[in-house]
Order: sequence, then structure tokens, then C-alpha cells
Amino acid sequence: MIHHGIHAALARERMSTFLAQAEADRLARRARRQARGRKVWLRDGSAVLIRPVRPADAGLLADGFAQPLRAVRLVAVPAACIPRRAAGSAR
Repeated sequence: MIHHGIHAALARERMSTFLAQAEADRLARRARRQARGRKVWLRDGSAVLIRPVRPADAGLLADGFAQPLRAVRLVAVPAACIPRRAAGSAR
């Protein structure tokens, strides 16, 4: 027969092993969920997937940064269209 102290120690060890495995499984599920991304809806009703950048995205990122954003083109105003300040006026 096993001494009750040994039996209790084995039960504690088994419990800590189960809890550690459960925590590892929970973290692995969270990592998989984050890697897949999550769908969000924009104000205009369109849906987009938010996910981490992957190595396969390198070409898309390079193309995106090579072209100026449409919003920037709309905001950019030629210097000739900006009114000049009168000489001596404070900035």
C-alpha cells in the first residue's frame, strides 16, 4: 500500500502536469487564432481580414509602398496654388 504522503505528492504532480498542459493548449489555440486573423467590418460595410504580415506578403507590401496613396495624391497641392503671405507678416 502507498503511504498517504506519497499518494498526495503524486496527485499534486499529476494536477500540475494537467494544468501546465491545459495552459500550453490554450496558448497554442490563441496563437493559431491570431495567425488566421479576424474579420472586421469598416464603416462603409465592407469586411477586411486583420492578420499578421507573412513572408509571402513581401511583394504586395513592396508594391503598396512603391505607389503613393490616393489620399496623399488628393491632399497634395501644387505650390503655385498656395497663396503667398504678405512680406513681413508673422508666420
